[in-house]
Amino acid sequence: IVIAGAGFFTDAYDLFSISLLTKLLGRIYYQDNPFTIGNTVDPGRLPIEVDSAVSAVALVGTLVGQIIFGHLGDRMGRKNVYGIVLVIMVFCAFAQ
Repeated sequence: IVIAGAGFFTDAYDLFSISLLTKLLGRIYYQDNPFTIGNTVDPGRLPIEVDSAVSAVALVGTLVGQIIFGHLGDRMGRKNVYGIVLVIMVFCAFAQ
């Protein structure tokens, strides 16, 4: 149960952190370029197109990863592939 919970946590963490990442990107790169919604000026916010693109890339990456690693899990065994995925995620988390 702990291993299944850890897998769910890592998937949920990735998708949850994208919304935080888009807010951070807006504050870093769009501080001087205010985004306007109607009459409201909101500095530090990503334009809708950029926000949607970042979120879409995260969802497409999740889908592609599920297809690829699901297929590998059927061929190599789920425990082996889960270990590989876990190592990849830990490495990427520390690399960023």
